[in-house]
Amino acid sequence: MKFLELFFGLQGTVISSLILLPIFLLMLLISINLFKRRRKKSYLTLSIALVLTLIDHGISISHSFMTSESSYLIWIERSITALGDCAFFLLILGLYQLYHTNVAHIQWIFYTLCAAAFGIVFLNDWVQIGFVMAFLLTIWFIFGRHIGSDHKFRWAIFTFFVIEGLQVWSEYKQHENSLWVSFLVKVLPVLSYSILFFILLERVIEVMQKSYMQSITDALTGLFNRRHLYENVEKSVKAGQSVSIIFIDIDNFKKLNDTKGHKAGDEVLKQVASIFREEVDGIGIAARYGGEEMVALIRDKKIEMKQLTERIRFRIEKETNPGVTASIGYSYREDGISHDELITQADKAMYQAKTTGKNKVVRYIATPVIT
Repeated sequence: MKFLELFFGLQGTVISSLILLPIFLLMLLISINLFKRRRKKSYLTLSIALVLTLIDHGISISHSFMTSESSYLIWIERSITALGDCAFFLLILGLYQLYHTNVAHIQWIFYTLCAAAFGIVFLNDWVQIGFVMAFLLTIWFIFGRHIGSDHKFRWAIFTFFVIEGLQVWSEYKQHENSLWVSFLVKVLPVLSYSILFFILLERVIEVMQKSYMQSITDALTGLFNRRHLYENVEKSVKAGQSVSIIFIDIDNFKKLNDTKGHKAGDEVLKQVASIFREEVDGIGIAARYGGEEMVALIRDKKIEMKQLTERIRFRIEKETNPGVTASIGYSYREDGISHDELITQADKAMYQAKTTGKNKVVRYIATPVIT
């Protein structure tokens, strides 16, 4: 038996559906799981669409085993096609909702299309195929650049359009029953739905990454938040790494807010955070500790802390607008010191810098105990 003959007739329908089954199930499991966690309409729409798609394929395979040509079975076949069209419309709607939240008017258009798909059951097959092809062309032009960012969606829609075109050709040339046409009609849906699966997967990963970053970063400055800093300092200390802590406090920040307003204060925070992040990038992590305080964990033991902190202090004084200064303290990890104590030591050094003139750097040195 030739390879192409495997995808001919009933056998081809079954093989194509079995290949598509894992793709549909994976998409369905992802959508249901995300809907349980996030309760977003897009995941519900995708779940419904995929359930309908699985039902459609199951009924289609069962119907394929029926050999009778009665008008009753013809109506069933058209209804199955309408169900598949509706499932496809909802799948496209769900993908669109992944990228756009306020789409109430759009979803009603798709619901109307679903109703129209079942209404067309009472017309002939050519109207049904033309309806789907017109939908695909419209979606390609209108939604193509609004779903995904690298033209995957348009390629998927184009492939679906080719499938419909091949079916039209197959109907028109019934006496020629080309193996190649049958093969492409059965195999191209695997490619099309695989592309849609990767669009869903990419979007889910993107949303999860964004959600994770929002949970560990400060919204205003873009630096990591205090909790994330604590977790990293604790891990480093427990691992016995030779780490250091830098503690920064912007001088006279309250006065800046009172005289120039909170907007100016926020701009200064962003500027200082940008300087801090640039200097720490690649050697540690920088975080907003609270208010006008920022802290960095330095993991590179080769870094000369005096030079690094002086450079940060100098850049803050020269590059911020309106100009501000900062008091900076830093500390080195020593054996027997917890992560809390290490941060506290840098805080004490910063406080010493602030109370002895400001705009300076102080290293924490433990006071020797006389016994």
